[in-house]
Amino acid sequence: MSAGMNSSFVQPTVETLKIARHLPEATALNHEALYLAGVEAIREYCGKVWTDYNVHDPGMTTLELLSYVLTDIAFNASLPVADLLATGLGSSDLSAHFHSAGQVFTNQAQTDNDYRKLLIDVPRVDNAWIEPVPLQMFADMHAATLSLEKPSGRPVETLDIKGLYRVILDFDDRATSAQKNDAEAEVQNRLMAHRSLCEDWVGIERIRRQSFFLCGGIELEADARPEQVYARIMHEVQQYLTPPIPRYSLPQMMELHHADGRAYTTDEIFSGSRLEHGFITDEALSQAKLKTEIRLSDVIGVIMDIDGVARVRKLHISPSTVTLDDPVAWLVPVKAGHKPRLNLDHSKLGFFVENLPVTVSKSSVADLLGELELESREALESVSSDDLPVPPGRPRDMGDYFSIQNHFPAVYGIGSLGLPAGASAEDKNRAIQFKSYLLFFEQILANFGAQLKHLASLFSTDPEVTETYAFQLVQSFKDYEQVYALPAEDGTS
Repeated sequence: MSAGMNSSFVQPTVETLKIARHLPEATALNHEALYLAGVEAIREYCGKVWTDYNVHDPGMTTLELLSYVLTDIAFNASLPVADLLATGLGSSDLSAHFHSAGQVFTNQAQTDNDYRKLLIDVPRVDNAWIEPVPLQMFADMHAATLSLEKPSGRPVETLDIKGLYRVILDFDDRATSAQKNDAEAEVQNRLMAHRSLCEDWVGIERIRRQSFFLCGGIELEADARPEQVYARIMHEVQQYLTPPIPRYSLPQMMELHHADGRAYTTDEIFSGSRLEHGFITDEALSQAKLKTEIRLSDVIGVIMDIDGVARVRKLHISPSTVTLDDPVAWLVPVKAGHKPRLNLDHSKLGFFVENLPVTVSKSSVADLLGELELESREALESVSSDDLPVPPGRPRDMGDYFSIQNHFPAVYGIGSLGLPAGASAEDKNRAIQFKSYLLFFEQILANFGAQLKHLASLFSTDPEVTETYAFQLVQSFKDYEQVYALPAEDGTS
């Protein structure tokens, strides 16, 4: 394309289609609004010949009755979809015909977070990380060979192989060797069951730990129980060092909000692989990182929030033995790739009540700490991953279409009373003609109602269902046989 042609090229305008965020006003349910809309249409199209819009005019009466029927049909159309489907199926239980949210929105693990959630869901696994494993191969184009070691003496091309990963697992500190082995085997099974094409898992490692000790003096409230406070301090500080990844039940997820205030949508809740022990959010994973440093001020804040603690006199947290006389380190580094773990045996916390030292049994503290950790573990693994059930419907008795002719004033002679006994043949023909005229509108309304009643068939995936348009015969008005010209009972027409 030349520069001149390019400069004259005009991008065609494309109309952007949008879906409104808010439902429009329910004009269809407003009889008066429908009637006025009909009057406006009459004025626009027939204003020169139709000038009488009073209620005595037959056209106005017809318009008013048609508007009334439209509101009735609009009401049925505005019923919950579950009710409309249940009406067509004849049952309030829709679970046999529709998939649940857990079946529709879940998928195979695809992202790092998907895999992490899948592995953390394994009992005794507290956390998991996915790391790529770099690998280089060397292509000898002259010899047409590919090798892991670089050949000497010949030019080669270096290829960076992608798609290889290793997993680092953080197990429950109180898990036995057998429990860890079983968990690791389950991790291996899940990884292979969800492995994507051109990807492979080349190793499973266990997180390395770095021990830390607490040393300090704690002033207690007069009614505090020292052993319980000691155990609670060790438990809460450990939770700060390695924040547990919360598992939420479905009701909790429905009430949960993002950091920006947005509520979790159904597709977000069930995104990723289906878990067995509750739901895990991406935000929770992002907050469960390995610490690279420990802020002593944060540790003091955690301890001060524990019931029974009145004041922290002095505190140390250190990977090596310290005494109260040592200088306080307010920022303590953690070895890269290590999980900080408090060591109860070497920690030394002194407790005081009104400046008097209190004796503490370390064995009792260990028992209480074990109970707290067991309770925390059971709280995580006892959460179930419930599914959002298919909402039940309420079958409605919409009934067959009832002709509006039954609502016309008796003077029209088309209702259930019909014409007077002495009516002329001309009047009878006019009544039949008016019935036929009204049937044009009524058939459209009746078919719309039938369509609502058969909504389940319209959305059915059953291959046996071949019809998508429903129909019902309007025969709820007097002398309908004459309008349809149906054969008489003796066979004559």
